[in-house]
Amino acid sequence: MEDTFKNKNHTYLSWIKVIALKLLEEGNSKYLEQLNNILVEKRREKPHVVKEQNDRELHILSSVEEDILSVLYPNKEVYGLAIINTIEEVSKGKRKIGPNTLYPTLRRMESSDKGYITSRWGDERLEELVERGGARRRYYKLTDKGREALEAVWEYRDNLLGIGFNQISNLC
Repeated sequence: MEDTFKNKNHTYLSWIKVIALKLLEEGNSKYLEQLNNILVEKRREKPHVVKEQNDRELHILSSVEEDILSVLYPNKEVYGLAIINTIEEVSKGKRKIGPNTLYPTLRRMESSDKGYITSRWGDERLEELVERGGARRRYYKLTDKGREALEAVWEYRDNLLGIGFNQISNLC
């Protein structure tokens, strides 16, 4: 369900909320009306845009699943702890995924229901394991289905943000 908010007779999606609230605070009713006109116009155009796009299935991914698939994209093979570290590093510490979240999510994404990733045990030698003081690593890689799911979500987001986004951002 989309996060929405209402103002008088208008309902806005949450990604527009910040812009609309700013316009309301500044008393820019003229721009608020323009915002509404842009959205109405874009909603009318939406069926044409959908017909022009390829018929990719839209996969619903959680934010954790999307982060994990993004780390593995396009063709990387990465072990669990490296996935955790990459997400934390790229987000500058703002996103942290612990092992208790990561490994069940990886198992779910590897299941026959989803099939977004495959995994294999590492072929580290015994000396390497002893030297680093750890267990054998399990490496994860995107499947074609996982790549398609991630790209479909990215395409959806691009289309969603593209609906009047340039026109709306010029109002602020």
